[in-house]
Amino acid sequence: MLGGGGYVLPRYLERNFPKGTVDVVEIDPGVTKAAFAAFELDPDTKINTINLDARNYIDALTEQSRRGQSIKQYDFIYEDALDHYTIPWQLTTKEFNDKLYKLLADDGIYMVELIEAFDSGLFLGAYINTLEQTFPFVAVLSQSDVKTWDRNTFVVVATKRKLALADVCRDFEIDRVAWYLDDSQIAQLRGKAKGMLLTDDYAPVEILTAPVYLRNVEFRAPRLSKQAQKYASQGNFAKTMKKLEAFAAADPSVCVRAYSTIALVFDGQGRTEDAIKIFKSAIERFNDAKYKDQMPQLLFNYAAVLKKRGDKEQASEKFGAAVKICNELVSGNPNLVEPYRVLGNVFAENGDFVRSAEYFRKAVDLEPDNPENFMNLTQAFEAGNDLDSAIRSAQKAVEHFQMLHRSQDVENFKNYLQQMQVQRPDNQ
Repeated sequence: MLGGGGYVLPRYLERNFPKGTVDVVEIDPGVTKAAFAAFELDPDTKINTINLDARNYIDALTEQSRRGQSIKQYDFIYEDALDHYTIPWQLTTKEFNDKLYKLLADDGIYMVELIEAFDSGLFLGAYINTLEQTFPFVAVLSQSDVKTWDRNTFVVVATKRKLALADVCRDFEIDRVAWYLDDSQIAQLRGKAKGMLLTDDYAPVEILTAPVYLRNVEFRAPRLSKQAQKYASQGNFAKTMKKLEAFAAADPSVCVRAYSTIALVFDGQGRTEDAIKIFKSAIERFNDAKYKDQMPQLLFNYAAVLKKRGDKEQASEKFGAAVKICNELVSGNPNLVEPYRVLGNVFAENGDFVRSAEYFRKAVDLEPDNPENFMNLTQAFEAGNDLDSAIRSAQKAVEHFQMLHRSQDVENFKNYLQQMQVQRPDNQ
């Protein structure tokens, strides 16, 4: 593995393939130290860490081979060094790929994770062009539930033999997440890059990733978001709206949620009318279908504010609108998690904790690794006076997060479980 990160994949491989050998090439010894300290990497691990730049390590193996020395043949090489915006260009070039090719077994797989937006696609297109100069088979997978203009994670697969990856995606029924780029989409990316190849003499990765950099909320919008929050906390409505509009222009992917969050800030200050103005502004501005998946949570929050104000009729209308959109979303894609969470919250808000629990259970089934889903389900049972089910839900959460070695989540649910067990009638 090229790049250690949190050692999640190396730990997975060590646990599930104990007879295999796992080498991690990590340039920063501090990352490895942090993995031991914070990510529960076993001190007795058999994972072999090489603290070198990945290019230096591959170059060293190549030199050993040139001198006639035997070197390892890897069944699987995973590159985890290109998944942000400071891209080590030396790991993207044809020369580097040629050296990796010689280290890969005939039936081996080279996988690379990178960040790109399909609509810009300059870096991804150039990278595909470059890999295809070395590997006979190159495929690309990504998430199907991310807008094509938005920042997305792409996994590029390169092998010496053709793989039926499209069939694998269908067999595992992961259409919600898996997007297997077809030949026409790959051709689009090649066209965007205009045949560019990345070489040791020419690899302008910073220029190629600039469009994604400029759009991404992590880089362009944080200042605007913080300023909007600051002005909201000060109660300055006019400046808050100005920054919200700029924020929406910077990153449409989260703009509706930003409006909703800021509206709740004003409501928390007792300025309910200003909060309602922000909700109305968002509904009027973001009525395009591309924002549809963000609207249910905003409508729910809007309805909750109206209900608190005593406007039951309008609140009921907004709750109903949220339910309608959620049902439309899950009708088109039953594996979406967020609509089930909103539906659960709507019915909980209206006192129907049985139906609320049904929707929260679906969210747990679809996304069990998110503690919020388990907590929502447990609280719905508890609010509905079904304490036995609430306790079983919390116990299941404890078991699940113990399996994932997530100690903080385990502790949170154990504490909640203890509180509920004290409340049981047989303990009073």
